[in-house]
Amino acid sequence: MDGAGALAVFLPGQTFKDPGVPEQLFNFLGNYKFNDGIGLRFGVQVTGPIETSTSDILISPHPVHSCRAVSATGYFQSPVIPWQYTMNTPYSTSGVTTP
Repeated sequence: MDGAGALAVFLPGQTFKDPGVPEQLFNFLGNYKFNDGIGLRFGVQVTGPIETSTSDILISPHPVHSCRAVSATGYFQSPVIPWQYTMNTPYSTSGVTTP
């Protein structure tokens, strides 16, 4: 089993998180331009953990005993991408004249 849920059957009424979509996403962007034309920008983006596929109890018509991702109780835990942080701090000099 590769995390795609091939040959797996989910129980009726089960609900799941959307795989590939983070539950938390924060973004901040600030800009400032001085009178002499120099501009500063600051941006931060924080993304919460992302499950790569659906995790839950699986019922499989084929034995999955050798699959390390499925526990003895049949619970499948998909791989999770951890918290991610991105920060950008560019500056610009458009419109700046030199003496």
